[in-house]
Amino acid sequence: MNNERRARQQSLPRHTLLAPLGKRIIAFIIDVAMLLALTIVLYFSASQFIFANSINRNYDKLFKEDFNSHLFYYDASTQTRKQYKEEGNYKLYLDTLSYYYLHYLTGENVEVPEDSRYDEEFYKAPNYQRYVKGTETLPKDYYTVAWFNENILEIKVDEPTESTVSYFEYDRTDGVIDKTKIGVRRTKHWSTKVNAEVEVSEGETAAVLFEKYKAAYFGNLMNQDYYAPYYNEITLLTAISWLIPALFASIVIYLIIPLFMKNYATLGKKFQKLGLCALDGYKMQKWQLIFRIIPLLLTLVLIFLLPVPSYYICFAIGAVILMISIGLAAASPKHAALHDYCGRTMVIDANGSIIFNDEIDEQEFIDAEDQQ
Repeated sequence: MNNERRARQQSLPRHTLLAPLGKRIIAFIIDVAMLLALTIVLYFSASQFIFANSINRNYDKLFKEDFNSHLFYYDASTQTRKQYKEEGNYKLYLDTLSYYYLHYLTGENVEVPEDSRYDEEFYKAPNYQRYVKGTETLPKDYYTVAWFNENILEIKVDEPTESTVSYFEYDRTDGVIDKTKIGVRRTKHWSTKVNAEVEVSEGETAAVLFEKYKAAYFGNLMNQDYYAPYYNEITLLTAISWLIPALFASIVIYLIIPLFMKNYATLGKKFQKLGLCALDGYKMQKWQLIFRIIPLLLTLVLIFLLPVPSYYICFAIGAVILMISIGLAAASPKHAALHDYCGRTMVIDANGSIIFNDEIDEQEFIDAEDQQ
């Protein structure tokens, strides 16, 4: 690059007006709205059906584990899997948690209750052959009644006192503590808020156990070796089923359409009477459009495929990249955003600018202008 060309890139060329930031923002919003609309159309018209069978097969495996763990139940009226949530029913959560930790995870079958509406198969712990049998340290040696009482029910002392905070205490047989049984609910406990012993309702106890019940699913079952692969594959396939339409829509809106527009403008820029040119003010090359779109494509891949536990984190990363790009556009002399730097381009006001093909074309115009 010669010194003259380098100087043109450092300053605003003659006959070139930069696009106002306000118009650029409006054009950006229009283009993003079209990108989202096209992505959604492509997803619901094609992409979701391509991945549906694979996703549903994994969901079937997941739901089987959910039902076997007794952390979920099947609602026949809506034909959906549901999480238990009954206000005040602490016994429901206590039974659910005790089955999950003491039977499902350990492979220890439970006796079928006499009044059960389910058959014996429902109460057989499904993990025994798959997870427990053959391991050096059996989970049933870890998840015991004693462990359950101490870690789930948080029974800390043998003899409850007036300052006992726990919502449960050890069961008693003829006045004697029986640690082989699951603890029972206390009707009173010490409140640190009022610094006194208060009555405990069944609803309050249920609320405490409900949080532990949710943790059993989100923090325990989802991390099991036989469960996590199904969940991770569903997440990955779902992300890909959205990523492909998003990538295709991006290419259409930011690459294919501009190829047929004057000054390679997107529809949003066309609406705002904006255009693109090379950083030195001359007409840009088609290959520069490809480099301009690379940051967007990489951001989409990052958002959908980054292996983080929450989509909120992914979209937060995307938002940070967007803010960096906006900051560059606001601070740089030519209002160049991240994609402008990648493509060596700038956004111009199409109404007030003249884009020349090269130096010769520009000089001929200047000579003709000077002669007038």
